[in-house]
Formats: sequence, structure tokens, C-alpha cells
Amino acid sequence: MQVPAAGQVDIWLAGAEYGPHEAALLSPEEQARVDRFIVEQARLTYLRGHILLRRALAAYTSQPPERLTFTTGPFGRPELEAGGNLRFSLSHTDGFAAVAVASDAVGVDVEAVTRDVGELTRVAELYFAPSEREAACSGAFFDLWTLKEACLKAMGLGLSVSLHKVAFDISGDAPRVIFDASLGEDAAQWSFALLSPDRGYRLALALRHPRLSIGKMLALPA
Repeated sequence: MQVPAAGQVDIWLAGAEYGPHEAALLSPEEQARVDRFIVEQARLTYLRGHILLRRALAAYTSQPPERLTFTTGPFGRPELEAGGNLRFSLSHTDGFAAVAVASDAVGVDVEAVTRDVGELTRVAELYFAPSEREAACSGAFFDLWTLKEACLKAMGLGLSVSLHKVAFDISGDAPRVIFDASLGEDAAQWSFALLSPDRGYRLALALRHPRLSIGKMLALPA
């Protein structure tokens, strides 16, 4: 399978039934992490996501999934060794996992929209920019949350940067980002998308490219 062209993102999805029987595909380090989980649901969520990631990336390389090796960036972002221009991002939540694959810097986040996040007003006050709080408390909480997470992943920064420094306006046809000046990012070079890949889930994509299009969307069976 060819790496997506500039501006395109392939999305790989897997539901709750996928993956645990293929645990042998994981590296010894991944297996050790699986063994450290105390909560069974957390263990299955990790397994599902990392098996999906290996299956997805193997489709673009000449390596079988169990032979893929990874390095880690300065803020913990994983990268594929000898991956060329292949970029990817993984997100998993209870019952669902998603992998985004692109040739540009990419981030994905998926959340269960029924997840209990406590009192949304309080969460919005802590993690959202003032311009976002009204929308967050009026039903757009998960749209904004997933966009923030996806964007920070694509930037390779994760939660090393305050969520306040990446704000979104979702009032138009497509999400628009407002970066804090300290980040040195040009908003015109970024594109975003919001999807509902399955009932009860919201997914956001972030791409460092002026235009974003979905290349392939693949749902892996159990």
C-alpha cells in the first residue's frame, strides 16, 4: 500500500472485538507494559491499540508487523525506524482504537462521547481557552477536546504544552486553530477534521498541511 499523498490521511479503526488474540505481534517492551496493567480494561485497550498500529504500519512497509521497530522523540512521540516519510498517530479509548497514517505531521484523537468527564464547566475552565468555554459547555466539549489532543500530537508535543495554547473555533464549515504566539506555528499551514467513526465516539484529525482529505478508511475485523 502506498503512503498517502501530501494532504491525505488514511484512517485505520478497530472496535472492542479486535486484537487481544494477536498479542504475540508486540515487542518484548510492549509485552512487559501489558503485564504491568492491573485493570483488565486498560490492558485490553493498550493491546488493541498497539496491535492495530502494527497491522496498519505493516501495510505500508516491507516488514511484518512483529518486526517493526520504533524510536521515541524528545516529548515521547513514537516514530517508525527507517519509516521514510511515513507519519502516524495512535489513539485508543475504551472499546475503540484509531490510527492515522500520512506523509505530513499528523495527529488523531478518539474519545467515547459518553465518557464521564465530571462537570464539564469545571473541566473547560481548567483546560480550555476563554474563547472556547461557551461552546464547550453548550455541547461541543468532545469536539474541542479531541481537536486539542490531535493537534498537540501532530506537533509532537503531547501534554508538554498547556491545552490553553491551542484554541479552536468550530463555528464554521471546518475547525480553525488559534495558536499562542509562543508556539511559533502558522495556523494557515494546518488543517483539521471531525468525524464520528462509530456510534458513541468522536474522532479528530490534525494535519500540518493547508488542505486535508481522507484517503482510505479501513475497519479491521476481529
